[in-house]
Amino acid sequence: MGVTVHELPLRRAIGLHDAAAARALLDLLRRERFDLIHTHSSKAGFLGRLAARLMGLPVIHTPNGLYFLEQRGFKRRLYLTLERLAGRWTDYLIAVSESEREVIVHERLVSPERVRLIENGVDAAQVHHLANEVPAEVMRHSLGLDDGGPLIGAVGRMVPQKDPLTLVRAARRVLQIIPEARFVWCGDGELHRATQQLAHELGVPLTVSGHLEEIWSAMRLFDVFVLPSLYEGLPFTLLEAMALGVPVVATDVVGTCDVMRGEPIGWLAEPRDDAALAQAIVQALTDSEEARRRVEAARCLVETRYSLRRMLEAHGTLYRQVLSARGGRAA
Repeated sequence: MGVTVHELPLRRAIGLHDAAAARALLDLLRRERFDLIHTHSSKAGFLGRLAARLMGLPVIHTPNGLYFLEQRGFKRRLYLTLERLAGRWTDYLIAVSESEREVIVHERLVSPERVRLIENGVDAAQVHHLANEVPAEVMRHSLGLDDGGPLIGAVGRMVPQKDPLTLVRAARRVLQIIPEARFVWCGDGELHRATQQLAHELGVPLTVSGHLEEIWSAMRLFDVFVLPSLYEGLPFTLLEAMALGVPVVATDVVGTCDVMRGEPIGWLAEPRDDAALAQAIVQALTDSEEARRRVEAARCLVETRYSLRRMLEAHGTLYRQVLSARGGRAA
C-alpha cells in the first residue's frame, strides 16, 4: 500500500534494554515529520507516549487490554501508577469495549472527557477469503489432526492472560463426556511447555501449533472456538470466529462480555472455572440446533456492529479532531 514501516526492537520483559528502545524511538521521531502518534499496548504505549511528550507531539493511546488487571498487590499498584502517569501525556485514550471504558474511568487513567469508545472490528468477507487460502484437509494434516472427532480450538499467546491451563483442565472434563474430542491451541508463549506438560499428565490430546500464519484456515476447522482469557480489550479472534460461523465459548471478562452478553451468540463461563468452561463446550457440541441459532446471530452481529469499516471511520474522525485542535494537517 506504499506505507513506510520503521521497525524498532522491543522486548516484552522490562529491563535496561528499554532505554535503548526509547532512544531509538526518539531518534526516529526527530528524523521523521510526524503530526500524530498512536500507541498501543502497555509497555510500547508507555515508551511511545513518553517519546511523544518529549517531542511535543499529540498522542492517542489504545491499551488493547489493561495489563494491570492481571496483576495483584504491589505489581498491580505499580502498573496502575504507570498507566496514570502516561495518561497525563495522552490527548485521547481509546477504549475498544464499554467494559474497558468503565475500568479506565473508574481507575482514573485519564479524565472521562478524554476517553473515546471505538470498538474493534473485522472485515468478515476478508476473513472468509483468507480462511479459504489453505484447503481444509491440507491444514488438518499440517496440524496432525488426520483422525476424526470434534475439534475444540483456541487462538492466542500462551501467557497467563489467555489462561491455557484452565482450558486443559476443562478438556479433561469434556473427554469424560465426549471421549473422541480433540484440542488444539494455535499460538506460542511462556506457558507452552507448562501447558503441554499438564495435557500429558491429564491425558488430554492437545496439539500446540506454535505461531501460525494461516490462522483463519485453522480456525475454520474448529467445531468450537474457546477463549478462556482472564481479561481482554475486545479480542479480534472472537470476532473472527464469529465471522467464520464457529460456535464460541468464552469467559465472562472485561472486553469479551460486551460482545457475548445480550442476545445469545455463544456460551459464557466464569474465568478460571474449568468445570463451567467444560460444561459450556459440551453444550456447544451437543446442542446442534441451539449452536446453529447462536452462530447465525453472531455472524449478523459481527457484520453490523463490529465491522472494520466502522472502526476505521471512527479512528479517522478522532485523528482529524486531534490534528485540528493542535493546528496540524487534518485532511
